[in-house]
Amino acid sequence: MTTQDESARDAWAIYCENLANSETSPEEEQLLQYMRMLNNNGKGDITITSDLVIESIKNLKKGKAMDSANIIAEHLKNLPSQAINLVRHIFQNILDEGKVPPRMKEAYKLMIPKPNKDQRVMDNYRGITISSILLKTLES
Repeated sequence: MTTQDESARDAWAIYCENLANSETSPEEEQLLQYMRMLNNNGKGDITITSDLVIESIKNLKKGKAMDSANIIAEHLKNLPSQAINLVRHIFQNILDEGKVPPRMKEAYKLMIPKPNKDQRVMDNYRGITISSILLKTLES
């Protein structure tokens, strides 16, 4: 391996490590800001209903990447009513407590090459974050 190859590898490692070490995902931060806004306006008493959960699940797009818990939208779209009620209960606890469970905060980042660009150059990649499908459902 040449010195140039080693430098490129090390630069990629640092770049990816910095992406992976962000403490709060953009999705989680957006959710927490929304919950803070509701509490600041005195509208913090939100009740999550099963119908609301079902509607949020219906809005999920099919065919997307699996999250860090190996869950995809199709899994949620096929949940029985007892499981929908469990999801409703989890969402209600999140809103009541103002805390997102650590497992729902997990996300991973992928580097996707930009079309028709030199893939040896770091700037020719864009990062995407694959976050928890349950967190996406709660956001909607």
